[in-house]
Amino acid sequence: MPRLIPRPYAAPTPYRITVLRMDPEAPTQNQQAKDVGKAILSGSAFSTMHRLHWLIIFLSLVVTIAAWRITSSQIQEKAANTYERETSKILDLVLERMQRYEDALWAGAIHINAIGGDIQYRDWKRYAEAVSIERKYPGINGIGVVHYVAPDRLHSYLTAQRVDRPSYRIHPDHDKQGFWPISYIIPEKGNEKAVGLDMAHESNRYAAAQLARDTGEARITGPITLVQDEQHTPGFLFFVPFYRSSTAPLNVEERRETFVGLIYAPFVVNNLVDGVLSRELRSITFSISDGSEEIFNEDAIAEHEFDNDPLFQSSSEIELYGRTWTFRFRSSKEFRRDLSSDQPMTILIGGILVDLLLLMLFVLISRNNRRNAHNAQMLLQAQKKVERANEELSHFNYRTSHDLVAPLKTIRGYVDLAKYQIEDKDIEGISDCLSRIGKQASRLEKLVEDLLNLCRIENQDSPPEAIDPHEIFDFVSSTLQSLWEEKGVQVTFENHLQAPFYAESVRVRQIMENLVSNGIKYSDPQKSERWVKVGFTPVREGWIRLEVADNGIGIPDESRDKVYEMFYRAGNNSEFGSGLGNYLVKKHVSSLNGTIDYRSSPQGTTFHVDIPAKMTGR
Repeated sequence: MPRLIPRPYAAPTPYRITVLRMDPEAPTQNQQAKDVGKAILSGSAFSTMHRLHWLIIFLSLVVTIAAWRITSSQIQEKAANTYERETSKILDLVLERMQRYEDALWAGAIHINAIGGDIQYRDWKRYAEAVSIERKYPGINGIGVVHYVAPDRLHSYLTAQRVDRPSYRIHPDHDKQGFWPISYIIPEKGNEKAVGLDMAHESNRYAAAQLARDTGEARITGPITLVQDEQHTPGFLFFVPFYRSSTAPLNVEERRETFVGLIYAPFVVNNLVDGVLSRELRSITFSISDGSEEIFNEDAIAEHEFDNDPLFQSSSEIELYGRTWTFRFRSSKEFRRDLSSDQPMTILIGGILVDLLLLMLFVLISRNNRRNAHNAQMLLQAQKKVERANEELSHFNYRTSHDLVAPLKTIRGYVDLAKYQIEDKDIEGISDCLSRIGKQASRLEKLVEDLLNLCRIENQDSPPEAIDPHEIFDFVSSTLQSLWEEKGVQVTFENHLQAPFYAESVRVRQIMENLVSNGIKYSDPQKSERWVKVGFTPVREGWIRLEVADNGIGIPDESRDKVYEMFYRAGNNSEFGSGLGNYLVKKHVSSLNGTIDYRSSPQGTTFHVDIPAKMTGR
């Protein structure tokens, strides 16, 4: 995974305030502020305020309270989503790990069937050591073979086992018909007490072994204490049957008739959980129960993180190889700390302060209205300038307002829909609404980010600095990784430069980020393999080329003159972004005194950006 590099801070564009002195007798700003303060305290200023001013202050206060409540609600929703995601992840990882263990056991059974239906000690040892269970299957204590031995075969069975292990014996004694001893278990170190242990001596082991034999399926035992576990913590055994027949027996009678034994693996539950998911990677604690018996409780292990009043707690039951395991989850103190936020209170206090500033502003405006009548002519002249500026920016304003309002309306619609789904307890519908709200919010966030970049683009000049191509690609990768994973696009990088180069790093990064982002967004969903290739190459002395190629849908020939226009999007599809990406790229390339061109076809598009750059070490 690419390492995350924080974005460099770009200072906001400074604003210059010019005070026009129309009247030499007019009071200074400090004097005006003092007058406003006295007027507010005396109450005389309120009588001069227009009703529209009061309405604006009231609406601003309403918006502040609404934003506070919405933000509080969003934080709660985020916490709930995080909790649900972590609990689902725990369950998925446990099930995935158990599936891997099952596959390992079935592989052993298949191996035995392939060599004739049974296996000797030396052959099993070679097989188990080749499997490398300690490395590939963390949490497993070993992998072994349990044979079923009828009473009339007991002597021949012991004779065969004692050829390689003279001290081999079956233990302990029991009153069941037949014997179910552990013939082999690898690794032997640490499992010495298990060798020869008869599954029939204890009810949980015996019941699970018989169930695996009769069903022909993998089964686990109820909670037991493993003989090799010196801590005496809860554990269980995992059984997979194997038979003499080369084909799977079709019924219980045939299975019992051809049954040879079991491939098995012992587990300590604590080791299983540690092998699945480290405690340091979670802020959710959980416990596991098999029926009424608790077999794992993380709260006892992480006592310092135990939350007496958790934000969330829940339970889930899963059917697991003939047993029912109940998972009980609860959020920890760490979860509470990670999701705590002062943002709602900051919004509330900030909004109230803004309302107070608006109040002062309106008082000042009301008091100065009479004083500003003779400035009408100057205001008219200023208005003409503004109108000319508005004409130049009319297209910009229209598209910006449309693109900002559209996702907000969509979000509001999904919020209203989610309310009804909450009343109907339609969890799937709520999840779909939240997913769509997230996509619209991401779209809005991208548009705002592009607009901010557009506002700052003329003020981003910085001295050239040494740029490592790998580092700048890692930075862009960390920003766009979630996008290319969502689209299923593979992004690769090749660097043919012999050394870092000098250029304005912020502009180079934003050029690469926008071109790679476009390559991902315009990927062709009809193609089985979708890719974007990024590379740096030298083109001539003092110049380098950044090349971004993709196998996407391509750019139509009729769009060649529009590609770098503001707000242009291929097909006018808002899913593909704000329409400012290539415009920003063109501006950055011009600021770097470089050139940009592309070639495109239905098989994909390749952009070439050539910029002057001095190589380090030369």
